[in-house]
Amino acid sequence: MTLQGNEVQFTTQDKITKPAVFMDTGTQNITRVETTVGFNSEILDGGNNAALSGVNYGHIQLTAGGYYRISYSIPINDDSSSAADRTRVFCFMQTDDNDAFSSPTTVAQSRSQVYTRENSGGSGLSTSFIYEHTGEDYIRLRIDAQNN
Repeated sequence: MTLQGNEVQFTTQDKITKPAVFMDTGTQNITRVETTVGFNSEILDGGNNAALSGVNYGHIQLTAGGYYRISYSIPINDDSSSAADRTRVFCFMQTDDNDAFSSPTTVAQSRSQVYTRENSGGSGLSTSFIYEHTGEDYIRLRIDAQNN
């Protein structure tokens, strides 16, 4: 890589990386039972490198191996109950070589948590991290709460 004034020029580059964006177009309740964040819509995949599993809701297969910057942002809405519930919500990413996630590996640097209170208007959690991916493997986000 050579820096020249306002330009960045790459002298060698094997592949230009392009983002992939997925979202859930519905809502999902967060409980004390760990569940997969249910992505159901592919918004952008300029590199044609990522795909939602046709079998398991929220599983994403990345075809190319290498280093990825993974970012997620999850809004948490107040469910408007009268209880003044206080809890922490946790989220993290797992990877596996199969869509059934029979032997998942948690990506340590993917963990995020937030403290939230009922009747506070909602909250959210997000993180961004670097992760080394093995080609053709799957990823998923898992989420749960300390209290219901």
